Amino acid sequence: MNKKIIKLQIVIIVGFLFYFNFASASVVINEFVSHPNSGEQEWVELRNTGDSPVDLTGWKLTELSSPNKDNQTENDLLSLSGIIDDILVFDVGESKLNDAGDSIGLYNGSVLADRVTYGSDSTVKNYSIDLVASTIGKSGALISGSWQANQDPTKNLPNLDSNNSNENTNEIVNSNSNVNSNSSSSFTKKEPVVLKITTKIISPKIVTAGIPFCISSLTNTNRDETYTFGRFVWNFGDGMMSQKNNSETFKYLYEYPGDYALTLSYFATSFSKIPESTDRVIIKVVPAEIFISGTGDINDPFIEINNKSNYEVDLSGWVLTASRYYFNFPEGMILLPNKTVKLSPKITGFTKDDLDNITITNSNKEIVATYPLQPKTAVKSYTSSKNISNNLVPLDNKTDPTPEDSQVINLNDLGASAGNSGLNS
Repeated sequence: MNKKIIKLQIVIIVGFLFYFNFASASVVINEFVSHPNSGEQEWVELRNTGDSPVDLTGWKLTELSSPNKDNQTENDLLSLSGIIDDILVFDVGESKLNDAGDSIGLYNGSVLADRVTYGSDSTVKNYSIDLVASTIGKSGALISGSWQANQDPTKNLPNLDSNNSNENTNEIVNSNSNVNSNSSSSFTKKEPVVLKITTKIISPKIVTAGIPFCISSLTNTNRDETYTFGRFVWNFGDGMMSQKNNSETFKYLYEYPGDYALTLSYFATSFSKIPESTDRVIIKVVPAEIFISGTGDINDPFIEINNKSNYEVDLSGWVLTASRYYFNFPEGMILLPNKTVKLSPKITGFTKDDLDNITITNSNKEIVATYPLQPKTAVKSYTSSKNISNNLVPLDNKTDPTPEDSQVINLNDLGASAGNSGLNS
């Protein structure tokens, strides 16, 4: 065989072995709990100190009790799998890790990648004690290249020295104790390799039919980023959909009671065909069963309002009209389920003469209740919005609408309209 070919093969084999050992050395045991609190499992945390993800298929964790004794059998704790980019934690069960003179091994196939030995035995054969056994609920953690016991567990998080709270938790120092317990390699915490985007609908779950309510969303990533722009496609479940380019809050109303599936699809760009993330909530729309159940007398001209539904009703922005005057319900006023409330004339400013004809309109200017009781219609109240004040003014806050705001029917116009229509007058 050609000598050049033989040399090339040797170089390839040596390079492969070097790469294999380097890849194995990049994953180390980083923290573990061998004596957890009652009801919790023992666990071992691994950390990838390299720059590239490592496939743990074929890797395993082992346990060696009392390594100071001869002819000890190493027991397999767990077969590993998954891709480790930074930190992975594996639960190993209960009563698997002894607390006095035990050893945890990390193997890549049959090759030992890392080991940590702990306990109170100072005469361990072949292995040096890395740390004493931790007390209940505490962990053993690799900090600044050396093992330390009795640490507050930082499961799935960078290890922090309890004696040095100023240590930068974003910079973690690890070592491969199998190679050299005094050597360490520092690295800065890496961003997740796979970007994950999640979006969440922010909305009340129970709303009132015909009443606008606020909807918004929150879209963020596993890299602690928040996306406020993109293509937000809303489907309200009642035949209506909307497309927006940001996550700003907006209002929507359902006309009829029922249960509706509200969905949101987030697209990073206007050209995206498949959404990066979606969310869905069920909105329960209930009827506004509000009634004017009674009024007072000349000495106490109160107005009593009754909520006959099983859900509370937000009266914010609603208007109570008595005769020619009106009263604005204050922001945040809630009428509890199956409860009544009396509005004092000291608050509304109404007199007995004002109570012959009363109506309540919601924030969408729809009539929801009348007194005396009249059949409800689908006709909206067209009271001018400039008559509705956001401020509550006791005693004299009732207002006499100006003629231009009143609902006046001009008989001359009505006659002209009838003449033009060809009808007999």
